[in-house]
Amino acid sequence: MAFYEGVSGAVFYRHWAVVAGPVRGTVVFLHGLGQHSGDYHHFAGALNKAGISVWGLDHVGHGLTEGALGTPGPIPDLAENAQRLITRAVAAGETSPLVLMGHSLGAGVALSLATTAPRCADGLILCGAPLGPGRRAGAGATAESGTRARHWQDMREQLAVRLAAMPVLALHGEDDRIIPLAGVRATLDELVGVKLVTYPSAGHDLLHEPVRDEVAARVVQFVLSLG
Repeated sequence: MAFYEGVSGAVFYRHWAVVAGPVRGTVVFLHGLGQHSGDYHHFAGALNKAGISVWGLDHVGHGLTEGALGTPGPIPDLAENAQRLITRAVAAGETSPLVLMGHSLGAGVALSLATTAPRCADGLILCGAPLGPGRRAGAGATAESGTRARHWQDMREQLAVRLAAMPVLALHGEDDRIIPLAGVRATLDELVGVKLVTYPSAGHDLLHEPVRDEVAARVVQFVLSLG
């Protein structure tokens, strides 16, 4: 089992290596709230077949990473944990391009890291990104969820400037009932160079829905285009 020292304890991670043919790129993947890296074996396998290596961690309080169960903690801490995983991937000699990808909470973490350290990766993929007001806002809100919401609001105000030089692909379900598409589209319309791809009849968890293979193919296309 693979661990490294994170901001608040041991962080568990997985590496899905390419075993046949040359490595054509690398994706560092960050999962969503209530999930863990083990939920993404199918997705990683699809990328491996295209020659793309995948690294994924368990956020604080998720999977096998230390922390209070289901409580990820501050976004900047999660972003630092992600940066440490990127450092491991680079040290392993993985072939560029290196793309940072996140789903839901993971997309928020990826955005946070990309806006503070825009050279952390060659590209950014956001899946079900928290870029607009969620329909769950106010329902069962906690001090931590309120802090995350304020963090993402501050971060959105910096996106246009700090992501200007990084290729960004956003993937979103048109029937996403957690982060509705309208708010995401309104945010992304203000940015230059961000490609938004939407999926009809798909919801929030694109990589576990019937469109998952189509989404994986789009990810492969984006990664290879940077090479």
